[in-house]
Amino acid sequence: MPFMIWNFLNKTINSTPIKNIGQYSAVLNMIIYTGTYKNLNYGQVICGFTTANNEIVYKFYPLHSNGKAAMDADLQILCGNQNYKAQDFDLFSLLGTQVSVDVDIVSEKNKPYPHPIISTISPLKQKFNANAIDLIRFSFEEMEDFDKLPDWIQKTIQESKEWEKIHR
Repeated sequence: MPFMIWNFLNKTINSTPIKNIGQYSAVLNMIIYTGTYKNLNYGQVICGFTTANNEIVYKFYPLHSNGKAAMDADLQILCGNQNYKAQDFDLFSLLGTQVSVDVDIVSEKNKPYPHPIISTISPLKQKFNANAIDLIRFSFEEMEDFDKLPDWIQKTIQESKEWEKIHR
């Protein structure tokens, strides 16, 4: 599956990947809709979280029933447990939200190296200065930040059905 390719040598974002298990204060600084995969009938949302130490970790939300349920649970936390209607919710309004992320390092059979994943997201008790962290948003309606995205995410988007329709 192309959206699970990890490239830690990314030069487009000035962050390094988290390398250790632990709990981190982080800001939600990247929200990307990748489009619908040509070989599947769903796409995904990728959220990037950057820590106070300028380390980054991503959370992937496939837009099928299980992925939507996980995303809804995390949105409740990011919204401060307010009620919201996911279908009417402006996901980009959450950019800049500070949270606590629990990170695990996992190894998978189809990957030659371990990589970080977010196991849980929770409210952050003490805020940190996140002014220097760029906020990046991408959807097919708002494409101005495309060049700021990591190369592997750009490639995933360029392989989507929506990209193909726009760039015929």
